[in-house]
Amino acid sequence: MSEELKEKHFKPKAHILTLLGEELIKNPVMAIYELVKNSYDADANKVDVFFKDVDDIEKAAIIIEDDGIGMTSEIVEDVWLEPGSDFRKPINKLGEREISKSPIFQRIPMGEKGVGRFAVHKLSTKILLISRPLIVKFNKDKTEIISKTIADYEIELFINWKDFNQSRHLSDIPIKWKLRREEKNFRFKEKSGTYIHLSGLKETWTKGMARDLKGHTISMLSPKVTENNFKINLSFDYQWLTDFPSASGILEESPLSFTL
Repeated sequence: MSEELKEKHFKPKAHILTLLGEELIKNPVMAIYELVKNSYDADANKVDVFFKDVDDIEKAAIIIEDDGIGMTSEIVEDVWLEPGSDFRKPINKLGEREISKSPIFQRIPMGEKGVGRFAVHKLSTKILLISRPLIVKFNKDKTEIISKTIADYEIELFINWKDFNQSRHLSDIPIKWKLRREEKNFRFKEKSGTYIHLSGLKETWTKGMARDLKGHTISMLSPKVTENNFKINLSFDYQWLTDFPSASGILEESPLSFTL
């Protein structure tokens, strides 16, 4: 009896992206935390996170906006829409992983394995992403910035995750985005940045979740580091964080201190 060799490629169902989000991100608090870390990695000076009606699942929305370097159309296509991309930790000629520091402030990336891209699956069914990139050019050795130019376009991308159901294959669902070139219609005027609007939230938020997120963001950066400082603003419709101690306040209340 002759042998028969058969071949077939993996054809993941579209639902796999939602499954990855559910497995990689344990809860909505950590999902927002990953998106905040993405803003830090993008050399933002600040990130604002607005929580609108998050105790009402029908009206709820979360907005994350930073003033970082944004994303080019190529980054959206080759990194943000390519699960498993090693954009921040490429492999060098020796087959070793290198850590790519951020271009402006030389920050070591906090985000791991592109998890932030899956956070939106954990949080909501709809995402609107708007980004205007900063184009950074280096010298030949990539040791010095030659120029920084704000791109003459803005990207707008909308995804409804309900389209990614179990009956369709991932390759059968196109992702489309707009390139806007009239600055009068830009969200980001005379600056770069990224705006993410999440709606159709999967879970309501509570005061406990808000305070848990605040705790994570406070522990994210040292209060003693002022150079290239990164500010995180969490804004809720409710007075959930008014009595939350600041990082400096925690230091002042500490019964012990250690000085080098």
